[in-house]
Amino acid sequence: MNEVTRKDPINPYGRSKSMIEDILRDLEKSNRLNYVILRYFNVAGAEPDGTLGPISKNATHLIKVASEVALGRRPFLEIYGDDYDTQDGSCVRDFIHIKDLINAHLKSLEYLLSNKGSEIFNCGYGEGFSVFEIVKVFENILGKNLSTKIVDRRKGDPPYLVADNKKIINELNWDPEFNNINKIIEHSLKWEKTLKNFLSA
Repeated sequence: MNEVTRKDPINPYGRSKSMIEDILRDLEKSNRLNYVILRYFNVAGAEPDGTLGPISKNATHLIKVASEVALGRRPFLEIYGDDYDTQDGSCVRDFIHIKDLINAHLKSLEYLLSNKGSEIFNCGYGEGFSVFEIVKVFENILGKNLSTKIVDRRKGDPPYLVADNKKIINELNWDPEFNNINKIIEHSLKWEKTLKNFLSA
């Protein structure tokens, strides 16, 4: 998906983001605002040293939930459908490390401060991993099986979402440092260990 791919949101979350983009365009037309829209793909990972990461009671993000399962904070990882039109039947997503996303924000601010106008950029790595592939990476890192359970599909889950990231690389000189699924998962696991120790202290 590139920045001019036709938008056709299939769930409330996507529709709400599309509406905000329309509002920003209207504000620009009235000469009230320049903007940079960053279209996040699947944000994951944590501070590499394990000192900072996501905290949420009922997380739904795949790598966060899988990390909680790996450390015994959940009994199993629910996999929402295994009959999608993908290579292994599970959904495919483009995962971006939070540190690279932070850098994309800083690059966007520099862009706006240079008075270059408004733009839209995809924030992803341009590579997709299926749910089953993510599970396999966890298992290779952990050296053991990850407890999973196949459940019904969730409404509004498209089978395949991967970014075309050429524009942000070329126009913002964005140079991702953590484009490695093993690093993303290792950093997530390190953070969850820190969080688990903090919660049990």
